Amino acid sequence: MDWPDEPAKEISAEIEALCDHRVCQGWQNALRNKHLAQLILWKKPSVVVEVGVFAGRSFLSQALALKQNGAGVIYGIDPYDASIIHEWQINQEEIERARLQAVDGIHRHSLQKHAVLVQATSAVAASLFESIDVLHIDGCHDEENSCFDVATYGPKVRSGGWIWFDDSNYASTQKAVTLLDGMARLENDQWAYRLYRKT
Repeated sequence: MDWPDEPAKEISAEIEALCDHRVCQGWQNALRNKHLAQLILWKKPSVVVEVGVFAGRSFLSQALALKQNGAGVIYGIDPYDASIIHEWQINQEEIERARLQAVDGIHRHSLQKHAVLVQATSAVAASLFESIDVLHIDGCHDEENSCFDVATYGPKVRSGGWIWFDDSNYASTQKAVTLLDGMARLENDQWAYRLYRKT
């Protein structure tokens, strides 16, 4: 897949503003989030699911694209529970600050019709979805959880749908990448994140 020189040009400034750490904590850069948004602008999905939201940089970027399209909803799944996060040291106060930034972003950008936060683990939330148009997996990056998210949510993506997988360069996510390679066709590899199309 070839990206335009200025992906998500219509909402580029808003996406760049989300990458200000004072507004929205996180690690994703603006270009990555513009790629996620551009796919939505192109494909006009109805149901988008993101596993792992934190403060909402990618979640809100995709919601902005849905708003631009005038249709579609993104469901962001995150338990916001420091006791079950083992990848880095973070306390509940910091987790709650991230959640509030995501909630604030929904209201600040008038995304209530296009963005829904689901405060639950990916295991608990899985039963909410039967068919997904675009899936973005960015939850826990350990081997067990990344494989669980691919095995649980990947089959819910419709034929012809799209799957983003974040941090595909981590050693701990390689088994999950192998699972994805077996269920979908790799369309774009940005080293640290990949885009697949469900066959």
